[in-house]
Amino acid sequence: MPTDVDRELSRIGGTLDRVRARTDLAVSGRNRQHRETEVVRRIGRIAAADGLILAGAIVFGLAVAPLGMMGAMLVAMMLVAATLLFAVMPTSAPVNVEKLAEIPLKALPRSTERWLETQRPALPSPVRGLVDSIGVKLETLKTKLLGGSQAGVAVLLSAEQGSDNGAHAAIQDFLGALGPVENLADRMTGVR
Repeated sequence: MPTDVDRELSRIGGTLDRVRARTDLAVSGRNRQHRETEVVRRIGRIAAADGLILAGAIVFGLAVAPLGMMGAMLVAMMLVAATLLFAVMPTSAPVNVEKLAEIPLKALPRSTERWLETQRPALPSPVRGLVDSIGVKLETLKTKLLGGSQAGVAVLLSAEQGSDNGAHAAIQDFLGALGPVENLADRMTGVR
């Protein structure tokens, strides 16, 4: 039989889960897309560096002298070092707030959004929602500046509070079955 402490911990855990889920929903697809793009860039740099090391080792082995065991170990250490270096090294330089005024107009929305994302951990939680809304406005501004499609759609979800798992669980189940909301929005606007 659960004690009062167990019930209280369960209640607090549920509250934390709802807050985390709300935060997860607030992080938009474009931020996820930017993170995925950065990962792809890092993997590309790692592949290019490793390819150059291997090509250099092959050329050296064929043209100068066989690598031998020590040469193979040196190549392996260079591969590991290059992989670690490019995995840790960021693909873009951090945005300096003093230099935002000097950034070209087309790059300003994304640079400002990157700067806001770096400030997010230091902000109190009520303000983090404002960062998301500013990000959406910056994305709209970027679309206007670059002349892209300005079609947009808002997907609003609601559910009734039931006695079993609650509205939040029903929405999470629906989103899990739906897949990425961005794909639905793109289909609704005719982008895809």
